[in-house]
Amino acid sequence: MRQLLTTLFFFLSLSVLGGDLEVNIPKSLSEYQRLEISYPQPSIDLTGYYDVVTVELNGPEHKWRFGSGNHPPRRTTWEKLRPWTIIAWHVSSIAVGAIGDGYYDEGKMIGDQSKIRWGKRLQAAEIGMVMSGPFVLGIPRDSWMHYLGSYIAFRFTTFDYFYNASRGLPLGHIGTVSTYDDIVNEIPPHGLVFSRAVSLVVGWGFIINYW
Repeated sequence: MRQLLTTLFFFLSLSVLGGDLEVNIPKSLSEYQRLEISYPQPSIDLTGYYDVVTVELNGPEHKWRFGSGNHPPRRTTWEKLRPWTIIAWHVSSIAVGAIGDGYYDEGKMIGDQSKIRWGKRLQAAEIGMVMSGPFVLGIPRDSWMHYLGSYIAFRFTTFDYFYNASRGLPLGHIGTVSTYDDIVNEIPPHGLVFSRAVSLVVGWGFIINYW
């Protein structure tokens, strides 16, 4: 009896969804084995989720959800690694840009044109990595602002360390050659450490909340 009711419910539901389904119900419930069903080439695509089946009926796509619905979608390996890949991409691009700034500034100080040229190339490479990141990493268009926000947060946290390391300066060194340096010099050391820690948390929050 349960098998019969389940079968009838399934095919009657298909009809309600808009498919061109014909069901001939026998007069006697004992004859349910002779239930005749005609449907023009139905196709069912298992989408890789725990409890979602995609059913295509005459063109339009309908989502069927069954069970308790408490199971989270099954994530692919790439989706699991995407947050870490984005972080690695950010850190790599920031390191490239910081080293480029270090080469450029040092080249201008000592008059080394080779370092100036390499500095400009690395600065351009950072811009290229930032702009191409959404396409390389497969980030949806509606998440581009979150990608940019996480990049800015990580850059504020890590840029000075990469820059100082590239020039052989103390990691906590703050220069005096730009407006940014003047602003940062007004912040007490403990306040700067706290600000960078908050920025790191914000950048991480952008990533884990949207990917």
